[in-house]
Amino acid sequence: PPVVFRPRSLTVDEEHVFVDARAVPAGLADVGLYCFHNAERLSECDEGPWLSLGRLRGRSDARLWGDIASWLEGRLGLRSGTIKFSVRVDRVSFLEELDEVLWTLRTRVLSVACGRFELVRDIITRSDRTNGVTPGRGFLTVDRAPLAPAARRVVEICRRRGVPSIGPVLATAGATRSNFAQVYAHVARQARLGFDGTRVMDADLVPVARAALAASFRAGDSYRAEWLGRPAPPPTENAVRENIEVALVHLRGIFEGQSRVRVDSLLEDGASARAARAQLWEWQRARIPLSSDRPLDRERLLRLVREESSRLSSPAPVRALLEHICLAETADALLERETRLQRELTSK
Repeated sequence: PPVVFRPRSLTVDEEHVFVDARAVPAGLADVGLYCFHNAERLSECDEGPWLSLGRLRGRSDARLWGDIASWLEGRLGLRSGTIKFSVRVDRVSFLEELDEVLWTLRTRVLSVACGRFELVRDIITRSDRTNGVTPGRGFLTVDRAPLAPAARRVVEICRRRGVPSIGPVLATAGATRSNFAQVYAHVARQARLGFDGTRVMDADLVPVARAALAASFRAGDSYRAEWLGRPAPPPTENAVRENIEVALVHLRGIFEGQSRVRVDSLLEDGASARAARAQLWEWQRARIPLSSDRPLDRERLLRLVREESSRLSSPAPVRALLEHICLAETADALLERETRLQRELTSK
């Protein structure tokens, strides 16, 4: 099948490549090497090079990537427009400028993918957000707030521009009957709400996703405006513990050299772990009431973290790091601590 290559961000340095004594942006190093070694063969097959771009801030980032693609095509002797992009909406600022982005990259867009966990994290940390707290991670779906308005905008703009829209990925992995049912329901929900495709984490689940899309399209119910239908229930203590588990297991995993870790039947990556930490920060700041009607304050969150850390046998430094991030005083402090953690990890 065709390959869509996902480079690292331009904001991360590739510390093994220097120009004028300065580290080259990792995204440039990735794309340059990939295109240099593969562009000729891929273009002969009319299969690229195709790139997947995420964490873009808006049309200025899109214009920059367009300029990079044009320069590469000139240097490698490729036809103009050969390099194409699948862009992922995982920032609110990017969503707000999606129309302008698609115009800027009008000859290069393969598809637009709607993000999930990174988008939720960005929504949480926006200073102008006033409409309550996000629900538990099990209810972060495209038919419920806060993702429903974003999904609606992605689908509507893509239909107007004639660009395929791709629903958020479900982190389920493994060929089991329960996973098949979960993925089928997830993909069918996306198709009913207007998405043209979806993404899965496990190749064994591709036939299930295709069957769900085909069934929804045959039924002719692919775009119903039921975006803000069912309200999500408020977060519970189980939701808090689930996020703590994801955050602890993933932090331990990345210190052991794993970018993805399995939690039950789900594969958790950096995006889902960052969203879990952001939700813990949000819920503690909002002092959400839990089952016993006692709010989730600082002391209760610390107690739950200690209990889950003991159950999971998490190292003390991992627990301390989670506490340090989740107890940030402001959204800016939370983002600063997350950025520092990311830099420390990428420098190892």
